[in-house]
Parts: sequence; structure tokens; C-alpha cells
Amino acid sequence: TSRCIRMPGAVRLVIEFDPRCETEDQNDWLQFARDEGMTHLVGPKNGRFTGKGPWPSFEVEGDTIWYWFRSDGADERWGFRFTVTPVAAATASPPRPLTVEPTPEVL
Repeated sequence: TSRCIRMPGAVRLVIEFDPRCETEDQNDWLQFARDEGMTHLVGPKNGRFTGKGPWPSFEVEGDTIWYWFRSDGADERWGFRFTVTPVAAATASPPRPLTVEPTPEVL
């Protein structure tokens, strides 16, 4: 199931990863897109992050990003954690950053 992060007032979102991020290479991955159906992928490597970090940060235009974590459940690694920092238009007050970690319903 994909999850949505929406930060009203942002013109751009900056996604930065915890350097400890690690998933089972090619079998477990975190993916990002502009849409709920995950058809318009964003970020390096077609928006797919897998294996041992550090994973590269990236930016996406707009105030919304969708993410999805896929795991085959065969191997357990550190996992993922990322922070989304909104960049507001010069005339707006900036929204606060949001840190995302897996929860039982994401896994």
C-alpha cells in the first residue's frame, strides 16, 4: 500500500535518508512517486532505494509525494528512515519537516 505525504504550502520537498538505511538488496525496497498508483516515479534509480546506504537525497517539485515499501520478508536488515523537508515560496511561512520510519502497518 502506498502512503502519501502532503505538506501544504511547499513548492518543493527535499527527501534525506538516515545513513544507516539498509534493506535486503533487490528483494526489499523503498520507492517514491508523484501519484498514488506509483506510475510517475521520482528520485534517483527510478525512485527505488535498496541495499546498504547511504542513500542519496533528492528533491521533488510540489507539495506531495507518495512512497511504498516492499519486502519479501526473508531477511531482516536495519530498514529505512527519511526526513521530508518542505521548501516554501518566499512569501509563505515554511511548514515543518517530517521524519518517516516504518511502522507495523507499513511492513
